[in-house]
This record gives sequence, structure tokens and C-alpha cells, in this order.
Amino acid sequence: MVLQLLLAHFKENLDGLVLQADEFATPSDIQQSLHLPESQSLSNRRWMLSMEGHVVCEGAQPNFVSGLAALFSTFYNFNLQYQEVAACTLEFELCFLDINPERGSKAKKRKVTSKKTGHVVHKKNSTINTHVSSLLRKLADFEWDFV
Repeated sequence: MVLQLLLAHFKENLDGLVLQADEFATPSDIQQSLHLPESQSLSNRRWMLSMEGHVVCEGAQPNFVSGLAALFSTFYNFNLQYQEVAACTLEFELCFLDINPERGSKAKKRKVTSKKTGHVVHKKNSTINTHVSSLLRKLADFEWDFV
């Protein structure tokens, strides 16, 4: 699976993002039997999404891709920070899917002094983790010689 390859590349643990659980367990079973982290996590087979230690969403579709989309959208929709244990993988997906806003209300801003006017202005941060930008650059530079 691509997610496992990305996690391995960035030396991150799969358990930080996906929790293994009994596929027939109910949300209450999962909340009682597993220690659910405060940050978002996903159970593997029949997916359930947990936030702040509680199962908040149970997937109607059994495939893992729809669960991953639900997980990823919670970070974007609720403007949440990525958990440290999978931050590079999640940031890579954000950049790879090109939904990293450079302008608008969700773009990060910081105050700097303008070199031209000398006034304090808001500047957008566009810093990307160095490991993430390195992998993105390598993928962009890769040439498909066999096509």
C-alpha cells in the first residue's frame, strides 16, 4: 500500500495513523478496548474515524480509501495540526494533492517588515518539511524513459 511506503520512507509508524481492530467491533467496543489517541486515527478493515479519544464516524463504505479521505478531510475542514507521529506523510499528501493553500483564509501568515516600504505586513508561510520537499522534488525530476 502506498500509505505504508510513505510512512516507511519518512520513518514514521503506521500505528500513529491506522489502528488495527476487530473488523466486527462496534464503536463502543473500540473505545473500550483500544487506547484511542487524541489526534485522528483510522481503523483498518471496516473503517471508523476517531478524534479526541472517541469514534466520531463509522464508514458506510467498507473500502479503506474512503476512510483515508475522511481522515484527511478532518485535518483540512477542522484546520487541525497533524500529529507528530505521521506529520511528514500527511504533509506529503497535502502537497502531492496540491491543496496546500498559498492564499486565502487557511494560509498561514506571519508579520514581517517590508523591504520596500518599511511597514509591517502579513506574509504567507510556505515552508514545507525538508524531507517532504526532497521527495516531491525527486518525484518531479523522475523521467519516464520507458513510455
